[in-house]
Amino acid sequence: MALNKHTIPSWLTDVREDATKSNEWAELSKHIYDAVDQHLSQSHIDYFSELTEDEKILILERAARSLASSDGGRVYENLQSKLSYILDQTVNNQVARKMLEESLADTKTDLVLDYSRGN
Repeated sequence: MALNKHTIPSWLTDVREDATKSNEWAELSKHIYDAVDQHLSQSHIDYFSELTEDEKILILERAARSLASSDGGRVYENLQSKLSYILDQTVNNQVARKMLEESLADTKTDLVLDYSRGN
């Protein structure tokens, strides 16, 4: 099950889709948007698109720092937990499906390790 560098396994695409549909993702997105908006207002900038790439990076770094020191840190941790749960569940489901479909000499642990390596 070797992967082309540009190929994303369908199970990983499913993880991404489930994560971006979660309440935790929506909450973090809102916190990021609010933090960026606050920094733009403080700098008297109307639109993010008016900034150069370096200025955009600076605003995003400031927003990230302010999130880490506020309630946004908790929100980020909630998303990390949700993502970890979704990833574990998806890999476990993939391994269980493969074990049912094929009579394998590999153990469940071997299959989990193969999926984690992208094999």
